[in-house]
Amino acid sequence: YTWSTSRKQPADRRADLIGKPLPQTRLLSATGDVVDLADSAAAKRNCLVVVLRGFSGQVCIYCATQTAALVDNLARFEAAGTDVVVLFPGPAESVPQFIAAVRSLGKEVPARLLLAIDADLLLVRQLKLEDQLAKPTSLLLDRSGTVRWTYMGVAMDDRPSVDDILAQVALLP
Repeated sequence: YTWSTSRKQPADRRADLIGKPLPQTRLLSATGDVVDLADSAAAKRNCLVVVLRGFSGQVCIYCATQTAALVDNLARFEAAGTDVVVLFPGPAESVPQFIAAVRSLGKEVPARLLLAIDADLLLVRQLKLEDQLAKPTSLLLDRSGTVRWTYMGVAMDDRPSVDDILAQVALLP
């Protein structure tokens, strides 16, 4: 897997987010537990937050493909000291369906991967990523929880490759 879309325009790098912490770090995991992304910073680990287009009962093929690529490369992220969060924005009423959908996969979610839902798009709206549900966006947080790199796709199939993301991780102190 690698994304190889021919971009007509460069991805939005969201310079306004660089150097700042996320405005909200608490999310609802696929197990129904509240998790805090600040825990990665407390553990002195980088954190990649991949905001997918959303969950409204189903997942788009581009989001599913990107998630599969991240899962296939978790060992590389682990070796780079980076946790991976895959975030599905969605309405609050879709939370039970989201949890059921993840359980129906019949697989345990790997360590260092967090599948979470942004119920009612609280984080998405604060980051100004809203578009139907959300624009596909990747945010790389350093060990202190500060945003150091962003990639917001200009189209639903515009996503950074795993290699591109890991190259950015390698640049972190």
